[in-house]
Amino acid sequence: MSPLVEGMAVHADHLDARHDALVAAGAETVAELRTVLAEGRETAEAEAARFRAECWATETATVASLTNALADASAKAFASRVRAMDRRTAATVALGLVVALCMGAGGGWWAGTTTTRAAITETEAALRVAFREGPETARLWLELMTWNDPRGAVIRCRDTGRIREEAGRKACPLWFWVSPPVAAPTP
Repeated sequence: MSPLVEGMAVHADHLDARHDALVAAGAETVAELRTVLAEGRETAEAEAARFRAECWATETATVASLTNALADASAKAFASRVRAMDRRTAATVALGLVVALCMGAGGGWWAGTTTTRAAITETEAALRVAFREGPETARLWLELMTWNDPRGAVIRCRDTGRIREEAGRKACPLWFWVSPPVAAPTP
């Protein structure tokens, strides 16, 4: 039995040596794995930092590009709105001027027509008074109006200070022509 116990002791020593070798190999593998993991972590952190920097640069470029595109689009839209507003404003002002001119012309025409009609009505009433004495008296009044310049005579009276008041009315001695002017001799 001794060879058997000796064989078992040899196997136990061998197993013990193999166990120690396996433990050492496991410890060495764990150490190498830790080194690989540490290097991998450093590499991963470096790559993550590089990726973040690239993302940030790309984000900055994208934001700058979008900002420029938005600014250009806004400027174009604003310019077209300003042009459209300028056209609308000009059209509105022109329309307002046309309406104001038409209203002014219409109002002036209406006022002129009304004033003229009133003057014609007043003159007709005065002529009726002149005609009430008959056609001869009307003809005489026509001749007196034709031969004399009442406005010029009143201005001469006023300028020479000859206007005076009698019986509550103003009076002025006028030259009143009662015959037609003498024709000037022709040479």
